[in-house]
Amino acid sequence: MTHWLFSLNSGSKEYENVRNDQYLKHFKDWLCRTFDRHKDNIGDSPEQFRHNLSVDFNSSAWHLFLLSYFDACNICIIKPKPYGPDIILNHNKKLVYVEATRVTVGVAGENYPVDINTNNEVVSLPYPDPKIQLRLINSINYKKKKIDDYIDRKIISPDASVILALNCNLNFRNLYVGTYNSYFFRTLYSLGSETIFIDQKTLKVTDQSISIKDKVEKYSSKRDENIEIDSKFFQFKEYSNIAAVIATDNDVYNLFWKKGVDLEIIHNINAQQPLLKDFGPIPYAHTPIPISNHKFKLEIERKKPAMFYL
Repeated sequence: MTHWLFSLNSGSKEYENVRNDQYLKHFKDWLCRTFDRHKDNIGDSPEQFRHNLSVDFNSSAWHLFLLSYFDACNICIIKPKPYGPDIILNHNKKLVYVEATRVTVGVAGENYPVDINTNNEVVSLPYPDPKIQLRLINSINYKKKKIDDYIDRKIISPDASVILALNCNLNFRNLYVGTYNSYFFRTLYSLGSETIFIDQKTLKVTDQSISIKDKVEKYSSKRDENIEIDSKFFQFKEYSNIAAVIATDNDVYNLFWKKGVDLEIIHNINAQQPLLKDFGPIPYAHTPIPISNHKFKLEIERKKPAMFYL
């Protein structure tokens, strides 16, 4: 018997595939169990959520995944308001608000970087890839505006602890989640390419440095010119109301089968309300550690993911 969540006769390609494909039955059953368990913790009505799932399957499935994962972390989930943040958590008597989004591929001509291959020659693309960074920047800024709007309308307090949850949904692969080369990590901390110096005699690294990349250039079809987009996030006070970003380059289906190992969290060094140290566990945690007034180091802590998939 078809679960009510998948009872609509038509929907997106992803919705219909999960509903009809027997190979996806285990995944579909998990989504339905998660919905039944958390339908009271979703801001929308059940009917509205089912509609959203049928139209934008990946965004709604990401929402369910986050609810399931936070629940598996033994973090208390509070019912959100329809016009507020997507998810509200009570972590050790501290409210944490979560805004979730899916990173899309963008619109050709308006969201793509400047073409550096003007002579039809094979060239090396800059790292991080501007095309991918522009999409991440767009998603971060879109959700940042929503957070600022929540604050302006007094839905959340100015000193609230907020998490952004970004899912690239396989639109961009190999974003090096869980490493120092992570696109999410480097974008949030305005880091560019790395230079390494090696002594040929001893074959030892003698020095290394990472450039600062706080702007990404793109072509604007509306203005018919190249423009620079700011990539200034966690090293700047304007984003201090974002405590951290949870991110993945995978889709929910693969996160489910891989048991959540492709999740990472990047903590904000300038967060006005940092997350507590025991938040999670998130498999990969980029944690800034202050050294002095103006210096800090970034470390990656690896943890076993929560057993959300049972």
